[in-house]
Amino acid sequence: MEWYYYLIIGLVILFIPYYILSIITYNHLIPRGVEKPLNKCDLTNTQYKPYINVLYQDMKDMEEKEYKEIEIKAFDGITLKANYYDNKQNKTAILIHGYKATPLNNFSTIGKYLTEMGYNLLMIYQRTHGKSEGKYITFSKREGLDLLEWINYVDSNKKIDEIILYGVSMGSSTLMSISDKIYSEKVRLLVFESGFIKMNRMVKDSLKRKNKLLLIFYPLVKVHSLCFAHFRLSGYDISNKLKDCHYKSLFIHGKEDRLINYKDSVHAFNKKVDNKELLLIDGAGHNMCNLYNRKIIEEKIKEMTK
Repeated sequence: MEWYYYLIIGLVILFIPYYILSIITYNHLIPRGVEKPLNKCDLTNTQYKPYINVLYQDMKDMEEKEYKEIEIKAFDGITLKANYYDNKQNKTAILIHGYKATPLNNFSTIGKYLTEMGYNLLMIYQRTHGKSEGKYITFSKREGLDLLEWINYVDSNKKIDEIILYGVSMGSSTLMSISDKIYSEKVRLLVFESGFIKMNRMVKDSLKRKNKLLLIFYPLVKVHSLCFAHFRLSGYDISNKLKDCHYKSLFIHGKEDRLINYKDSVHAFNKKVDNKELLLIDGAGHNMCNLYNRKIIEEKIKEMTK
């Protein structure tokens, strides 16, 4: 047998485990999977340690509030669900959680003070999360189109005349991705907290945090995303959408964020032309800004929605 046959056989043998491991890596990143409720976790060795009592109390308070389960159909026919907290007010906050997160994990503290400020809450479950249907996470690609449906749902309620949208982490990027396609006259403010601006970099960073060696599987993860989930893990700058967004916008990011660098929010802030504010919170980690400094954010929201 010629030498090149042995080379081909050797490459095939090497490729099989590479392919299998790339599938395992892909299945960890893209399909359904949700983190545990934070109040059911041991947080003593995490960034939440100084705020455990506050967080647990905020989650307990939100869990005790009554809500109605809402469902709508997405553009591709899947069922999307949300929890609606009716505060008997004429203004509603739509809250968009992050990657593999839950609404209460991301929004217990935020939700609590927004209700105190007189907002109804629509805590949505992004596709492939919690109560909503869906097989694959697309890092804002389809989630943004879903969000437009939720905005239309609230906008159609004649009793509501003010809407704010608040996205955290991937939820912030989801909101960013359709910021140029929102046309509701009821929208008063967009809040972007800790959002990423490029899908491919976010995925690479996720792999790197697990183990730098996982980066060797990224090329096939991109192929699997295209073949199975039918979306491209592109390096497109999501914040470019902000150039044509004319709503007041508040950008928030913790300067100690180890998951998504605060410079992403600075970059996004600079892309927006006007009607904008930037809050960089010294000492705050990922999704920690409201626990770290709730007062300054609450006051800024009040100021920007006058």
